[in-house]
Amino acid sequence: MLKSFAILAAAASSVLAFPGPVGNTISLNWDIEWVASKNPLFPSPRGVPRPVIGINGAWPLPTVEATVGDIVEITVNNKLGNETTGIHWHGLHQIGTSHMDGAAHVTQCPIPPGSSFKYRFWLDQAGTYWYHSHTGSQYPDGLRGSFIVKDKNDPHKADYDQEYLLTLSDWYNEEVPFLLDAVIFNKSNTQMQPPLPAGGLLNDGTGAIYKVEPGKKYKFRIVNIAAFVGFFLKFEDHAFDIVEIDGVTTKKTEATQIYLAPGMRYSVIIEAKETKTKNFAISALIDMQPNWRSPLPNVPAIYLTGTLSYDAALGPAAASPIADLNDIIDDTTIKPYTSHSLGTTTKTFTLGFNMGFQEGVPRAFINDKPFVPQKVPTLYSALTTGKDATNPEIYGQINPFIVEKGDVVELVVNNLQVFAQHPFHFHGHHFQVCARGETKAGVAKDYECDDEPMERDTVTIEAGSYAVLRFKADNPGVWLFHCHIEWHVPLGLSATIIEDPIAIQKELTIPADHLAACKANCYPTKGNAAGNTKNPLDTTGFNEAVDFDNGALFEFHECPAENGTWPNPGGSTTSTVYSTKTITISSCAPTVTKCPYGHNGTYVTTEVVAVSTTVCPVSKTPVWRPTFTGAPPQLVPWGDHFSHVPFSKPTTYTATISGKPVVQTSVVKGHDIVPLITPIPTGGAAPKPSGKPVTAGAAKAVTGFGAAAVAGLLAVALL
Repeated sequence: MLKSFAILAAAASSVLAFPGPVGNTISLNWDIEWVASKNPLFPSPRGVPRPVIGINGAWPLPTVEATVGDIVEITVNNKLGNETTGIHWHGLHQIGTSHMDGAAHVTQCPIPPGSSFKYRFWLDQAGTYWYHSHTGSQYPDGLRGSFIVKDKNDPHKADYDQEYLLTLSDWYNEEVPFLLDAVIFNKSNTQMQPPLPAGGLLNDGTGAIYKVEPGKKYKFRIVNIAAFVGFFLKFEDHAFDIVEIDGVTTKKTEATQIYLAPGMRYSVIIEAKETKTKNFAISALIDMQPNWRSPLPNVPAIYLTGTLSYDAALGPAAASPIADLNDIIDDTTIKPYTSHSLGTTTKTFTLGFNMGFQEGVPRAFINDKPFVPQKVPTLYSALTTGKDATNPEIYGQINPFIVEKGDVVELVVNNLQVFAQHPFHFHGHHFQVCARGETKAGVAKDYECDDEPMERDTVTIEAGSYAVLRFKADNPGVWLFHCHIEWHVPLGLSATIIEDPIAIQKELTIPADHLAACKANCYPTKGNAAGNTKNPLDTTGFNEAVDFDNGALFEFHECPAENGTWPNPGGSTTSTVYSTKTITISSCAPTVTKCPYGHNGTYVTTEVVAVSTTVCPVSKTPVWRPTFTGAPPQLVPWGDHFSHVPFSKPTTYTATISGKPVVQTSVVKGHDIVPLITPIPTGGAAPKPSGKPVTAGAAKAVTGFGAAAVAGLLAVALL
């Protein structure tokens, strides 16, 4: 059975404005925080601990299970300390709740450290899904897990006896901010090669054993939660029936091998053999090729091996290499269980995508423009610009496309890269794959649509080829359409479908905690892309520059007076910081220390990281991080390569209780943030270490690792 996260279920109110039957309400409270995890590629005692993003102090992350009709309420508490965050519910349509989709700068502001943010949505669809950060390429640092929605009316429920979950992922020994500025935005990376992972994981480990009994049938829900790699997957000497792709129930389709690009999901049913004389391998081959149909030489074949275990005494199965990569099913031949006729196409958009350089910086382009996040989240612009919301000009350089209610939209997507395939994912909808060209077929010209097209939400577009996708505009909202290779998102390989914006204005109200996240980030929440509420057609202030992308790292800076929570020079102010307990500091010294983000300015804040705290005035105006106005420098001139070391130590502070200052001492648990002592690959000096030392006792108290392990943590590098 699937290992589920504990949930609280209660009868839901019948007055909720959802367009279908309502089941239970599932309420979860998640603390998003750094935890230390030993490298799963090298189990103890060789494992080098690596900081990963956990939930409620644990990693791997929980699987969420629900049923069609349920309402899900998940409160996210950002306790990362140095990064913003947010969660996208991959594949869930968010009917009527576009503001819960979780894409930072698109449907919400990033959730800043110390803030809480509630996601609340209704489940209208069954299937296999997952959740992951959609903020600053963050999810390769661990913030991704599975989300299963069951269906009491599943047409295949009588076809299997038990179900299992199998996740496929890649693993990086380095943290995302380092990978972004050392690889992605490295001027010498003329081929724009993404960071290559150190290896891959099955169920976030190095193996997975599934007990099977002769004669029984098993449903495997398979999810590729990787940031970069695809997987070829087969079950040794076991054919299977495909019964779901990307949340779409399908007619049974027999296959022996499938390919999953990042973001894809399949459900398959396997019938066990009648004898148990052997255990069989589950073989997953990592695809690190730009185009596996025209492979580059010297790319290693890395296998992950699980086991269909008929007899535990026989031990794990031996590896079973995949002999023929071309022996995979063409997913366009997989038919939905119930086909849908969309009618006549009313709008057609052509999107040609490519990669190249802009002012010396690697970028990705859709119709010659990279996606650039704007000052106001796109959804908030759609909500606050009246009739101008139907004009794509107000949204800035986000590659916007406006569709109206009831439109049948055709997206003709041309891959202008002749050497690389790309998986594209669409938020808020399934699409029909009307037609897809073979590798190097060229741009779409004369194509015929399938009479019974495959439906899914993530599709591979072959190198130098095309795909023609169709969907019905029946879900008002703001929806991303983007490459799901996570390293291509900061390069700009995204477009935005703005669906029936006038209807959104009538139907949506943004919750207070969502607006508070924007205020804490100093982001405006009204007007066009630049926050202009008087003349949305005025493009002054739109984000167009090619800035360095530092991922989800939180930047402290002076906010505009009307929108700020951080101190202006010249006086103390009350401000939201991190959350451990609520106190008010009544004196500046000696109870405060310099913020660990000293390279961002000379901010000071309390050591006790409180919810409400008075901080001392800064000595000068905050300094923004350098950005690339021309060609990027060979060396990144600041030490952003942080590790996150847990501590547990007594802290003395002055609190105000009933108007009287009282000195108190308590043990505070948190995370010191210290630069990694890692050479920058582009040459030159490494960042100088800074931050407080962590004692072996303190580290072991929280992480279970002693001083040697902590030393390894600070020197995280390729093994």
